[in-house]
Amino acid sequence: PGSLKNLMGTTPQLGVLASVMFLVDACAVTVATLDGRVFGELTASCPDDVTASDRLATAAQLLEELLKDLPGTTETLRAVHLAVDTQMDARSGDIYAQRASSRWFGVNPKNYFAERFRVPVRVQNSARLEGLAEYLWGAGRGCANMLYVDVSYGITSGHVMDGVIQSGARGGSGELGHTVYDWDGPL
Repeated sequence: PGSLKNLMGTTPQLGVLASVMFLVDACAVTVATLDGRVFGELTASCPDDVTASDRLATAAQLLEELLKDLPGTTETLRAVHLAVDTQMDARSGDIYAQRASSRWFGVNPKNYFAERFRVPVRVQNSARLEGLAEYLWGAGRGCANMLYVDVSYGITSGHVMDGVIQSGARGGSGELGHTVYDWDGPL
């Protein structure tokens, strides 16, 4: 009351955005309207023995299931944001190191979703997104800058400066586990 500002919303007929996040043992798919309201989300188990191709197919099936409940058709999908838990070139979608990324090596997740859904696909490493979430809603809340370190199957980090993930020209900034600290040490 008394304010000139009113909340506005958008309808799914204007389009929706999809987020596909791959974690160590699962994939999660979320569809939201353009104003950020979550329309639906689904998660599926993806244990270590599931191939990269099967992981991609599972996530695509989850996305298709969410899209079929939307008013209109799948043409309402405007873009996909893809978060993969490995070293990936953010521009091309190529997986970097075969040894460090054995679960994903040999596929291109960005191309897979772009070709299957015919929409632009943006890519970010899942640990960097976890860092952004920590910056926005967790221990980094209220800080101008933050460094988030994720120790899991690898060691990586997310640099957030003034609310923006600093992921480098090709998305590889923060790969701490692949830093040489002893030139004469083992590979």
